[in-house]
Amino acid sequence: MPPREKGEPFDHWAKIVRSMNTRTCQYSDTGIMHGNLSQRSAQRPLDINTPGDAMFQTWAGNIADEPVGGGASYEVQHSDTNSTYWYTEMDADWNIPCVAGQQVAGDSTAWVGLGGTAQADELGQAGSESDFGWDAAGDPVTAYYVWYEWVGPFGTINANRLNWNVGCGSAFHIWVKIYGGNCYVIQNLSNSGQYFSMCSGPTYDNHTAEAIIERPSRFAGMHTALDNFGWITFKGVGITENSKAYQGLPNLWHDYSTMVQNGQVLASVAPIVWDANDYPNDDFNINWVAGGTACNPCA
Repeated sequence: MPPREKGEPFDHWAKIVRSMNTRTCQYSDTGIMHGNLSQRSAQRPLDINTPGDAMFQTWAGNIADEPVGGGASYEVQHSDTNSTYWYTEMDADWNIPCVAGQQVAGDSTAWVGLGGTAQADELGQAGSESDFGWDAAGDPVTAYYVWYEWVGPFGTINANRLNWNVGCGSAFHIWVKIYGGNCYVIQNLSNSGQYFSMCSGPTYDNHTAEAIIERPSRFAGMHTALDNFGWITFKGVGITENSKAYQGLPNLWHDYSTMVQNGQVLASVAPIVWDANDYPNDDFNINWVAGGTACNPCA
C-alpha cells in the first residue's frame, strides 16, 4: 500500500488505496518525446480570467495557470520571482482511447503534468499513448502504452515507458506531484490495481498544471498526424494550489486550447462538467475532429 505523503490530501490518498491490490515498479527507457509546452509558450492567450479559447497545432486541453500579481498569466510573464501561485500536484483518471482507421498513420498521447510553459522551464508529465499505422502486409496496427518523462530546459528529454500489458479501454489513475519528492504515480485500474511510483526525478517547474491530448514528436522533432482517438474523458481532475486544499479545475484560474492546423480543427475541448463519482468531481472531454498532417516546425 502506498504511504500517505506529507501534505497529501487524505481524499487523494484514499482514492488510490481503494482500488489497489498489487504494486509493481517496472519501467524501460524509450526515445519517444511527448513534447514540451515551452516550444509554443509565446502563443498563450493574454486574457485567462475566464476560460478562453486558444489554438495550437500540437495539443488540446485545460491548463491551470494563475496570473502573476493579478496581471497577465505566468506563461506570458515568464517570471518565477514575481509569481505568488504554484501547483504541487496534478492528477486525473481516464481510459486509454481506442484508435480507429484513417488515411494516414498517426499517434496521440494523453497526459497530466506540471510546468513547461517557458523555454527554460522543466516539465514533469505522465500519461498514455495510442498509435495507429500499418504493417508490411498493409494491415492496420494499433499499439497502446503508459509512460512518464521529465523534459528539462531547452528540450532535454528523459522518457520512460512502463512494461505493462495495456490496451484500448484500459483505465488509469495518473498523478504528478512535487511534495515528498518529484514523483510520478501510475495506477492501472483495469489490472488488479497495478501500481508504479518513482520519486527521484529531477525538479520541474510548478507554475502551471495541465491535462492534455497531444500529437507527439518523433524523429528530428517531427510531430505526427493525430490518430482518430474518438474522444477521451479526463475524470476527477485534481490540483493542489499553493499547498492548499486539493480541488478541481472549476475552482482554479485556468484556460483551454483547441488543436488547429492550417485553419482545420483537429481536436476540441468540451466544457468541464460535474461528476459525483470521481473526486474532486470534475470531468471534461477532448474530441477528435481530424488527423491533420505531420509537421516540423508546427508553428
